[in-house]
Amino acid sequence: MSVADYRKTMRSLQAFVIAAPLLSKIFDHHSDIPFPPLGDETMLYRFFAMLLIGTAAALPYVIQVAKKRLRLAVVILFCLAAVSSGTYLMLEQWKVVPIHFPASEEHPDGAKTFVTRGERNPELKEPYASMYDEDLIEHTGQSDSRLERVYTKRSLLTNRLELFAAYIFPLVCIELALGFIAKSG
Repeated sequence: MSVADYRKTMRSLQAFVIAAPLLSKIFDHHSDIPFPPLGDETMLYRFFAMLLIGTAAALPYVIQVAKKRLRLAVVILFCLAAVSSGTYLMLEQWKVVPIHFPASEEHPDGAKTFVTRGERNPELKEPYASMYDEDLIEHTGQSDSRLERVYTKRSLLTNRLELFAAYIFPLVCIELALGFIAKSG
């Protein structure tokens, strides 16, 4: 493989990583690890995710790194991506509730959606106060206005931003590493 082919391959991988937030839309009802459920504004978050990841893809072509430090930078970036991916998975387990839907014509095997949970609203009355999060969300609905009745608005926003950052960071690290590899040839 020539250096030009190698660089072309790395750039193709970079384009794929940039498109990951948009491509994840295809798998939203099928994957257990989708783009973070960020409420009614998920498409706006997808746009900003692609913008941030795209910026990270361009940075290696602007930043000068000494050849002898390039390998170390790539190894560190891949290690950071691995650790932060684990962090995202943990946050997703703690802060996201899967909601299952029965089989339908559109989804013969059933479908599921994911909703970010927050801190319970202290003014929540019974029987809602004693419900599990899955039942509470199924009963109240998944729109932001309905979720803000059962969870505090601040906790929903905080959890969504944490999930967003934990999703973006490993992709940014991968983009930087791929860019440095493509630049070095």
